[in-house]
Amino acid sequence: MKKIPKEVKALGSQAASKFYNALQKDTAVSNVIRLMLVGHSGVGKTTIALNLLGKMTGKVDSTDGIEVYINQCFYNMESATWHTGDYLEYWISTIVTYATGEHGSFPRIILIGTHRDKVKDESDLQAIKESILTKFDQMVRSNQLVVRSDLFISSEPMTETTRSTIRNVILEQGMLYPEFGERVPRSWIALQEQLNKLKRKGYCIVTMTDLQHLNSELLSPLEEEEIDIFLRYLHSIGYILHFPSPSLRENIILDPKVVIDAMRSFITCKRFIQRTKTSEIYLRMRESGYVRKADILRMWKEKEVSQYGDHLLAVMKKLDLLCEPTIYQGGQKLPSDVFVVPSMITAVAPVVPVAGVSEDRQLKIVFSSDAILPPAIFHRLVCSCLALWTIYQGSFYQGLVVLNAGRQHIMEIKDGDNQICITFSHLDTTRSPDVQLCFAIKQFLSETMDRILDIYSTSYRRPITCKAQGLDALTDRLRVVSFINYNFK
Repeated sequence: MKKIPKEVKALGSQAASKFYNALQKDTAVSNVIRLMLVGHSGVGKTTIALNLLGKMTGKVDSTDGIEVYINQCFYNMESATWHTGDYLEYWISTIVTYATGEHGSFPRIILIGTHRDKVKDESDLQAIKESILTKFDQMVRSNQLVVRSDLFISSEPMTETTRSTIRNVILEQGMLYPEFGERVPRSWIALQEQLNKLKRKGYCIVTMTDLQHLNSELLSPLEEEEIDIFLRYLHSIGYILHFPSPSLRENIILDPKVVIDAMRSFITCKRFIQRTKTSEIYLRMRESGYVRKADILRMWKEKEVSQYGDHLLAVMKKLDLLCEPTIYQGGQKLPSDVFVVPSMITAVAPVVPVAGVSEDRQLKIVFSSDAILPPAIFHRLVCSCLALWTIYQGSFYQGLVVLNAGRQHIMEIKDGDNQICITFSHLDTTRSPDVQLCFAIKQFLSETMDRILDIYSTSYRRPITCKAQGLDALTDRLRVVSFINYNFK
């Protein structure tokens, strides 16, 4: 029996059967590798991308940090040669959030050290290598990922030898993926080409109705049920962005870069910042991390995708580019008209505690895991809290926010590598926090964390423990086991 892609299997036995029947007609081989360049600002992601594409001609200025290159590097499987162009695909907030780890050793990670030319002493370089690799190995080992980590390059244009080495490593690792070399129905290729034609004409987003019309004009059209399988597959290899949930399935994003451009338009675009009307919005985002939905839609008003504004916002939330403050009342989710933009929060937290309260007059709740906690979990928790409490004296920083918790209390939410720590303090430094108030907030935080984990139930599978005294387990993934410190002076 011919191999059925895991994306198709995930849709159930009926979808797998339809795919198998389509394979009996005619097939084509899909040799696609998705490559994501992830790194801190200024480390050289753009330089690596341009070098791999053969477009590096000199010094490169720092960019906005997110680009998508589709069908840019093609590899001839017969002659074993590279041609300028392939697939430096797309952004990611955190690998561990979105990598399901179904196969145990995937995704493969290639660690490339940049700016090698700035380290003159070989012994210093070796020490740097060892310290970085030790730290990195610990991170990936806890998530069952495999890493190739012996590539260190300069910031200058690569030599052909270096470029060839990196490309070969990419190909070597990519060919290990179960999806590489899969056979797909040839009728899919025909419909995909119709979508490519629309993309070349400048269409960024099409509707399901548009797709069904294109399909009806093919010599061998796909069956209605087969279209969903086709879209799931194209999404999995990065050609499109399409989500099957009822609120998102009607629109198909042909060019994933449109999401990046839309995001960039209100975060880093210099023309936007210089506009009189929108600079005020920009400054407010910089100060608070907040942006109103109405402001975003107004910024997109003159763009071609303006009619799809609500869909783009929904996709950005899905991808954790935006966080929506949420609150549940009577089991129902209440609507919100503002978003938090995590990437806009650039202020660094002060070394001195915000409220200056000694530890013996604090209450702590800690959500912890035996692995790295994805930043998206912290951001979603903060967003939910912002729906109930205001920010204390502008204390909104990278990885830390302080909120007015009521009754002269403040609540500090701090992100750590493998834990989120919530600390309660009384504004009167001679008084201890109210245990009943903190307990009630702890209940809200636990329920909120449980909902957040449900979002990542298929990707983030590590158990998260909430330390708080004497409560039973909430779920298999969220267990309440030990401590609130009652020993106050």
